[in-house]
Amino acid sequence: MTKDEIESFITQFPIYQYQFLKPDEIEYNDRVRTICKKECPRYGTSWSCPPAVGTVEECMERCHQYDDVLFFSSIAQVQDVMDLKESLATKAEHEKMTHLIEQYLREHQVDTYTLSSDSCAACDKCAYPKAACRHPEQMFPCIESHGIIVANLVEKFAMDYFLGEQYIVWFSLIFFKNAERQTSTDTVEETPEDSAEYESLQETEEPLSAGDVPEGEESQALVDDQENEESQPFENDQEGKERQTDETDQDGQKPGTASKV
Repeated sequence: MTKDEIESFITQFPIYQYQFLKPDEIEYNDRVRTICKKECPRYGTSWSCPPAVGTVEECMERCHQYDDVLFFSSIAQVQDVMDLKESLATKAEHEKMTHLIEQYLREHQVDTYTLSSDSCAACDKCAYPKAACRHPEQMFPCIESHGIIVANLVEKFAMDYFLGEQYIVWFSLIFFKNAERQTSTDTVEETPEDSAEYESLQETEEPLSAGDVPEGEESQALVDDQENEESQPFENDQEGKERQTDETDQDGQKPGTASKV
């Protein structure tokens, strides 16, 4: 799938800004983890946050397995951007849009890995660390959980981060690459005519001249019931062996191989 095709699809959504980039254009920093550990109450309580997502180095290696990245944002209007409860309530629409875009890519044989704003909120209480994620298909790790500073990425690509006290901006990163397609190679069975053994037999067989066949003598066949019930030519030991001739038949064609009986 091309970027033009992706672009044509995503423009139907209320995306505010978007940018295509390469994974190596993203900066990963361990200092973000320190902030998560000290200031975020979700640290150590969610599959979408550290330490469940792995080290920053592991996260970077995971992201670098993909060829391209779709970085996009959407906006929501609120009474006060500092009201955390009101702001988080607007996240659902952005997550739904992110899911639909990711689903579209996967349906078109594109491998994806998605990061989104804030930690996953699919469940009231995450199963981490006692049990596996209940909805792995819905869980998007937090962008910052991978050591990515969104503000730096926004500045690098001249995107908007703050639009005033009544607007909140949500971001998503979808890493993607076209899936590898396995092509099957048709196996052509070798026919007897194609084999070297057949060619060798053809060269050693000596065609007979029509004049070598005694007049009035007919070919006979015996049925071998004990083997494969196929007709086999009856050989007359007194008639001699086959030999090659350069003579042609009445139609001008060189005679083929015949068994003399």
